[in-house]
Amino acid sequence: NEVEEVVDNQGVRTWASVTKVPIYNRSGEILGLVGVARDITRLIQTEQALREAEEKYRTIFENSVEGIYQTSLDGRFLRANPALARIYGYLSAEELMGSVNDVRTQVYVEPGRREEFVRTVLERGSITGFESEIRQKGERTTWVSESARVVCDREGRPAYFEGTIEDISSRK
Repeated sequence: NEVEEVVDNQGVRTWASVTKVPIYNRSGEILGLVGVARDITRLIQTEQALREAEEKYRTIFENSVEGIYQTSLDGRFLRANPALARIYGYLSAEELMGSVNDVRTQVYVEPGRREEFVRTVLERGSITGFESEIRQKGERTTWVSESARVVCDREGRPAYFEGTIEDISSRK
């Protein structure tokens, strides 16, 4: 099952999964080879396209000026980009996700705001322009506008929220 690149006489590249086994005579000398090759060009091209798409997504996620996140239903960050960490006053997304385990009590300033967010998103499927005062690291506060949607599992049950956060403190 070795993967081999094959280039024909016109320069067209294809890929094959190749298995070769020697054929021996009675005295143990190799008489030849028997082999099987399977064209896996489409598989290789699909894998390459997937890697390129993942890289494009990663670049957008990592370099966005808006905060991008996924949170569990109970308010833990599952994913966060660097912009979100900066908005919340953290040096990195890893620091933010390691420090904040309940956005309801650690992020939203107004009691009940997370519950309102959750209720609205679950009822409507999404929300846009949800403005809230939030706590930054060090207990400073700022204002954000949040747009999000609920993501459901295969059975249609809510699994997590994903969305974007924009710092609107200068407007407020």
